[in-house]
Amino acid sequence: GSNQAAEITAKGISKGSALASLAQRLKVPKEAVAAFGNDDNDLSLKAYAGRFVAAKNSSPAALAAADKVADSIPATALQLCLGTDKKEGKPW
Repeated sequence: GSNQAAEITAKGISKGSALASLAQRLKVPKEAVAAFGNDDNDLSLKAYAGRFVAAKNSSPAALAAADKVADSIPATALQLCLGTDKKEGKPW
């Protein structure tokens, strides 16, 4: 992350809480949710997703939190949709 941006949200509101609300509304279990992020403001997603994927050029905190570091977010998202991670050779 560049740390040159500021975000202002209401207390208790985050990308993670929005993801949790959406998943609950759609009745999608946490295990079936993947979140993709690249900066510290994405860290809250990890608590509400079965898998948190960070881009290889992400902030140090996002990389440390990631379940997987992706060379390409679009390619990793496609692998997710197809149901396999070729690098690991197992279902997501």
